[in-house]
Amino acid sequence: MNIWLKNRGIEQRFEREYARGRETAQAGPHSFVGVLERLRPIRNAAAIVRTVDALGGQGVYLVGMRFLDPVPTSGSLRNVPLRFFDEPEDAISALVADGYSLFALEPAHEFAEPKYLHEIALPLKSAFILGHEVQGISAGVRKDPRVTALSIAQYGRVQCMNVSVSASLAMYEYVRQHVPRNVQT
Repeated sequence: MNIWLKNRGIEQRFEREYARGRETAQAGPHSFVGVLERLRPIRNAAAIVRTVDALGGQGVYLVGMRFLDPVPTSGSLRNVPLRFFDEPEDAISALVADGYSLFALEPAHEFAEPKYLHEIALPLKSAFILGHEVQGISAGVRKDPRVTALSIAQYGRVQCMNVSVSASLAMYEYVRQHVPRNVQT
């Protein structure tokens, strides 16, 4: 099947599902957001939206993306607020204006002095920027002084994790740090 036709079908399904969610989507109880910079529209982006829903995040910012495959979200498009941006600088400026601390998740070897997820206290308002599955985050985001490079310690032979797995780990660590110990779900 032609990739354009396949993406067109996914885009149409997204529009239908997202239209339903515009009325019902509400920010979750935790003050973190996922920022997806030019991810492929199939699988990973949807998995991240689903994780934001499961962990009660504020929403997802889609940068340079018009749609994502709604099927793997398992209905989370009806729950999670989405904001769309053409350029990462616009999303970063909006987040900074709203008081968020910004963290770009990348493998440690991409940075001169990476900070590790397990070693830092995440601020109450945290935004996790995740880049394209192959190209990573853009050079503009990497060089932006408002963005802190954040890595997940890895001990195996592979150099990086799947982007949706990295997002899930970072968001879970955020919730772990900010949920009182005596709260049950």
